Amino acid sequence: MGLRRMATAVLVGSAAIWTAPSTANAQLPACDAAKTPVAYFSGLPDQLITGRDHVFRVLDRDDGSGFVNGDVHVVMSENGVPYWSGTIGEFDLENQRLFIRSDPGDSPLTVTASYPEYRMDTVYPEPAECQRVLAKTMSATAGRAQRPLWVRGHFDEGQFILRTRRSCRTSYAPDPVAVSVRARGRRRWARVGTADQCEGWAGRASGRHFRLHQLGGDPQTLLFVPRTPRRNGSEDFQFRITRATVSESGHVSTGRTLRRGAFRVITHHWPRERVYAYNPDGSVNDRYWNYCVNGGKTVRMHNGNPYCIDPALTVRRVKLLR
Repeated sequence: MGLRRMATAVLVGSAAIWTAPSTANAQLPACDAAKTPVAYFSGLPDQLITGRDHVFRVLDRDDGSGFVNGDVHVVMSENGVPYWSGTIGEFDLENQRLFIRSDPGDSPLTVTASYPEYRMDTVYPEPAECQRVLAKTMSATAGRAQRPLWVRGHFDEGQFILRTRRSCRTSYAPDPVAVSVRARGRRRWARVGTADQCEGWAGRASGRHFRLHQLGGDPQTLLFVPRTPRRNGSEDFQFRITRATVSESGHVSTGRTLRRGAFRVITHHWPRERVYAYNPDGSVNDRYWNYCVNGGKTVRMHNGNPYCIDPALTVRRVKLLR
């Protein structure tokens, strides 16, 4: 079991020492079980997916029935034995995120949150403050298999798309995969992987005449971006999609190959050119008037012949071969 606090929470570790709730909180009477608690677990599924980090929070309902009136003590346990505990400040519930993971062989795991609860719906002499305990026990499942990656050549780039569903984090297995790419004839592979397809691709890489990186704002899409020389020609790039192991440091180790293929990059290059008003034979160059004059380009003069600059242009097209 690898449990740790997430985001702004403090890293405690999977073997943190359990500490009991404060004495002051322990002296409060237990809250009425028939009344809805003012706090709840947000993000905890009914069943954990083995190997996946399930991120969750403890939040205040803010429905007018009451409020959390002190720090929240969280305990994670297996078979009734606590293995992690921590405290969230009462004013920091929105910002604190934790995660829980069930590893292979684990028994059902339980998350417990205890806190002082102030009730707005009490009638004197019933005390307004009580001690509330939330608990949720979850077994684990292997999860469903992910759908295959979608690979395509898209104009001037290739795309490796993780075909995830909205229910990915609660229904599908982590299923780590990696994409490796190299120029045909080269030995070195550039590689990017994901430890969990629901989280998207992690990292970037580069090789001879190409780069691999995420599409901005879309972690599910990995781009193959060619950087072939600025001259007319074509070059092939091999790729393979494999099972993978991704370490916490980001190192990707490949396993069984799921798919092989190749991209062909066709490069067209137009060098920088002067567009003169008059051709060498003295005739009018229509392109000068259409491109330079009507296009509002900067006009220069050479030996009495006006001209403008048509800058160099390189266009690359990516075609999926198989």
